[in-house]
Amino acid sequence: MPHIIIECSQNIVSELEAVDVCKLTYDMLVDANLFSPNDIKSRIHSVSNFHVGPKGKAGSFVHVVIQILEGRDLAVRQELAKNMFNKLNQLFSHSVTVDLEELSKDTYQKRKPAQ
Repeated sequence: MPHIIIECSQNIVSELEAVDVCKLTYDMLVDANLFSPNDIKSRIHSVSNFHVGPKGKAGSFVHVVIQILEGRDLAVRQELAKNMFNKLNQLFSHSVTVDLEELSKDTYQKRKPAQ
């Protein structure tokens, strides 16, 4: 935790990989100074079956979900989401959406790998 889950239409995966969007989003959370760099995980899931507005399969999208443990102030959560959204909009002309979800401290489970 936190997790950065990047979902995108399959037709733009190579574009996201070209800018190393996993590393870029990881660096953004490191730079926020809110999380231990060792705990941040970023990944891409491409979707082959999608439809984007009137363009259908010719359309494209990037949707990012940032998952963090509950308890951060609303202003902090809004700033994280806004910064991610703004950075992705600078890089891509595709449909871009960002959401931030809070994980429950009561139910979230984690095992750290051995050192």
